[in-house]
Parts: sequence; C-alpha cells; structure tokens
Amino acid sequence: MATRNPAGMPRIHYDAGKALHYTKVSYTDQAGTQRRKSLYGKNPKEVAAKIKDFTRNKDAGLIMDADKMSLGQWLTQWLKTYKKPSLEVTSYAAYEHQVNQHIIPEMGAIPLKKLQRIRIQEFFNQKGADLSPSTLELIKAILGNALRMAVVDGYIVKSPAVAIKLPAVRSKDVKPLDKEEIGKLLEAAKGQRLYSMIYLAIHTGMRKGELAGLRWQDVDLKKGIVNVRQGVKHDRKNKIYIIGSTKTETAVRSIPINTSAIAELRRHKARQAQERLNFGEAYEETTVWYLPSRAV
Repeated sequence: MATRNPAGMPRIHYDAGKALHYTKVSYTDQAGTQRRKSLYGKNPKEVAAKIKDFTRNKDAGLIMDADKMSLGQWLTQWLKTYKKPSLEVTSYAAYEHQVNQHIIPEMGAIPLKKLQRIRIQEFFNQKGADLSPSTLELIKAILGNALRMAVVDGYIVKSPAVAIKLPAVRSKDVKPLDKEEIGKLLEAAKGQRLYSMIYLAIHTGMRKGELAGLRWQDVDLKKGIVNVRQGVKHDRKNKIYIIGSTKTETAVRSIPINTSAIAELRRHKARQAQERLNFGEAYEETTVWYLPSRAV
C-alpha cells in the first residue's frame, strides 16, 4: 500500500512486517555512487517530516551516508588529517592526549549528528572539578575547531560547541618562596649536578623548559645576560624530550643576571670543561646542563 504525496515527494509505503510506514530516497555518496536510503516512521506524517529533513540536509551539502559517524571517529580523523600536518610534534601530542584521555572516554560514542550543546556543557561542568583552567580551555578549543571543520566538511549543519561556559575556578594564591625558604632549597641542592640550574631559576624566573634548553651560546657572562632562544618540550606519545623553539614568540627575550648568578655559571662551566676532558669524544654538548650518560 502506498500513500499519495505532493508532486516531487517520494511515495510512502507501509511495511506490514515491521508495522511501520517508510519511503526510499536517493543520494550520491562521497565516492560519487548513487545510493538509496530507507526512512521509517510510525505514520505517513512522521515519514514526510523525515523526507523534508533529508531533503534540507542534502541541499545544505551534508554527507548523507555519515549517520553512523561518532564524535570519537571524527576527532580521530580530524587530528590525523587537519592537525598532524600543521602542528609541532609536542603540540600535536598535547591535542591527541586531551582527545583520547578526556573527550573520547566521555563523549566519543555519541553520533556526531546527535551531539547536543547541553551534553558538551555537562561534560565541561563535570571536568571542571578535576582539570585546570588551561586544560579546560585547550579541550574547548579542540572541540570548537573540530566541530567547525565537521560543518565545513558536511557532516553536521552547525556546530553544537557554541556559547559553552567553562566552570568557575577559584583562583589559587601563588606564594613565592621567601628568603629563608630559598636558603633552605639551595642548601638542600648543594653538591647536586643541577644546583646551578636551580640557582639560575631562582635568579631569573625562567620556565623549566627554557632552563633545560639553555645553551652556552645564549649566555653572555661578560655582559651578564641570558638570552632565551629555545626550550625543551615533552613528547608524551613517544615519551621523549625535544629541543625546539620557545612556547611563544614573546617568550624569546633577554634576562639580566647579577654577579652571584654569573659566578655560579662560571663555576658550572669550569666543571663542564673538566668533564669534557674526562670523557673526550663521548662528550657531546647540547645545552648548558649536558651530562654524559657515564657521568650519571
């Protein structure tokens, strides 16, 4: 049995076995192949509404055979296709970590076309208790970018990741070490291989990655200046450290150091010179703090 429809609308049939009304619509998949899709409903009116939705989405350029694409599948594809070629290794690793560690376990199984803004907001409300504001901002940026690209690629009509509010986080007072505490720290580190690094950190406020990546060519002991030109980053996926550019362009800077810091760096440089003599060709200096494996 078939139901008559307005001109241009496909006929609606009744499936007695399923006790449902249905119709078949045509579309072209991503490979250019003509395909047919069945739309079911409890009554002709429900099927007609699905026909209108299908036609509207088709005219909007949506990929009609992507109904089963999940958020997790899309994020994995988006990372590989759009982010991996354009990001540094460590930045890509950070994106991949957030996707696999937080987003996919919580929302990865949700079909991309059925993902709703309220579910995303609930996700952030829940994660706010465990994650730092900077991590939440990164995850929000990842979701926003990925879902906007899903719109561009025709998987969804519009992104549900709009007007998402991150949970309020109480600011934590950062209490720097006082003079007495600094003295105790230096006393505890005395005699350690990285004493000079700790000493320089106290006197300059450099980030740990910047300190680890410091080279002698970036240190001017005569003028008392440390030039921050590179840093060490952690590639979580491959579990290695990489020497590369600073985190941001503004991080490239020159920092003046006082006479006590200059004296400590001179002592450290003298120790390194002795190590170079002791280890000969085994010594390959890459940073100020380089230590041959046999000296550990």
